[in-house]
Amino acid sequence: MRAPFGIEVAQVIPATLALELEKSARRMVPVVPATEGDPAPGYVIGRITSEPPAVEIVGPESRVKQVAEATTEPVPIRDARARVRDVVAVGVVDTSVRLVQPQNAQVTVEIAPAPVERQVDAVPVRYRNLGPRLAAQLSPRFVRVTVRGAQAALAPLQPDAVQAYVDLAGLGAGRYNLRVQVDPAGHFGVVAIDPAVVSVTVK
Repeated sequence: MRAPFGIEVAQVIPATLALELEKSARRMVPVVPATEGDPAPGYVIGRITSEPPAVEIVGPESRVKQVAEATTEPVPIRDARARVRDVVAVGVVDTSVRLVQPQNAQVTVEIAPAPVERQVDAVPVRYRNLGPRLAAQLSPRFVRVTVRGAQAALAPLQPDAVQAYVDLAGLGAGRYNLRVQVDPAGHFGVVAIDPAVVSVTVK
């Protein structure tokens, strides 16, 4: 123990230290960016990407195996209404592991308008796969469909654009209570259908 001139070391506690030696190891791990704050009201966080997407770490073999990811300094997105792009430092939480080379990452955070819900009234219900020489009557013939999606996509949505139907495949003459289905669409999702079941008479 070295001490400055004029100072005498009387005791060191603990007097010994345990030291464990093991092989050094390297591994590539993905970069998982961190963010700070929330977007402006009415907006949500979309896709988050990092360039580079992965970095190489080095350290004791047992600790390197336990590291699942590298992280970044937080990217501030408070009150953001559009894409945020920032260059931040990359690091590892475990202090016994480090990056092979100190590195920054360019992080891009997509900010998008939050999805909204809208009720579309008087959506016509059609039937499909009606057998030959048969006729069908539906009651009710119209339903209300609640959809969810971007406000810009839902604003011009008309009832005829929502494809609601019942499937009559394999059904003969008779009266049935059938579930209403809606064809999937890329710009909106279906939250609810009212009524969800309609009466169908096949003659």
